[in-house]
Amino acid sequence: MIRLRPAESKPKSNSAMDSDLSGHQVYACGAPVVVDAARRDFAAAGLPEHEFYADAFTSERDKLGV
Repeated sequence: MIRLRPAESKPKSNSAMDSDLSGHQVYACGAPVVVDAARRDFAAAGLPEHEFYADAFTSERDKLGV
């Protein structure tokens, strides 16, 4: 699951086309590959590193390579 939301400190934009992610936060959870990809992609889109929060997890099945 990945959730993007405006940060509390930045006023909301009136433009639906506003692609500046500097005033947003991302919360991501899932397999490490998903979290790593989200971190990379959101950073490339301009999200400040300190606004990315994540909880990566691996299941027992993942550990066995099944």
